[in-house]
Amino acid sequence: MVNKYDDVAVKGETGKLGKRYVSAKGVETVQVIKKGLIGALQLHQTNLAIMGGVMQAQDANAREEALDKAVKYLLGQREPQTKDEFKANGNAFGKYMMSVAGSDKYKGINDSVYAAVEKAYANVDNKPVYMQTLLQLNGYVNTIVAFRTVHYLAEYTEKIRENFEGESVHELSEGLGFAYALAFSYNPENHQPYLSAEKAKEVTNVNLWDEAEDNSGNSLLDKTAQEIADMFDFTVEDAL
Repeated sequence: MVNKYDDVAVKGETGKLGKRYVSAKGVETVQVIKKGLIGALQLHQTNLAIMGGVMQAQDANAREEALDKAVKYLLGQREPQTKDEFKANGNAFGKYMMSVAGSDKYKGINDSVYAAVEKAYANVDNKPVYMQTLLQLNGYVNTIVAFRTVHYLAEYTEKIRENFEGESVHELSEGLGFAYALAFSYNPENHQPYLSAEKAKEVTNVNLWDEAEDNSGNSLLDKTAQEIADMFDFTVEDAL
């Protein structure tokens, strides 16, 4: 791609769309990597802290220390002082949490996350309540990533079908990264990620030029958006 900086991207050829550099498959690879890292580093480590160190801690002090670790991975800080501080605090995940909190389906989910963190700290001596609260927190975290994934996949797949231009490709590439992030999620019902590594790889290897030409409503990204929405009990329309 280094030698293609001045070339306009076309199907099968790397190049530039507006100010965005894309692969031969029409994907802005850097966005897939960036958003995938939110999953690999933040979502995975939060879930690992919750389901590993936190759940296995044997006494109140150990549970509080493990919870500190989980909250820092999630929020970049220990227990926040105010809900306004909690919203983002310069943390990438906070921005997406607030986007979901503005939807009709999950209005106020940021307050639910805040309340779960607060409740967990207040119940480090009450292991059953503490563990149940952490499962709720795990659910909120995974739902936020899933909701944003479906938003990007559904809205911007339609937009590239109307006009294959750089900004829509940019947003859709973010969605591919978030789909990859779901491979680092945790479903407590089966102890597996909500999206398998194989499925995440398939999605991130998609050819967006082909997606743009597929108006069947049954393309890879159409089906993936619907599958994720079904897993989390919301509709694709909820995420738009």
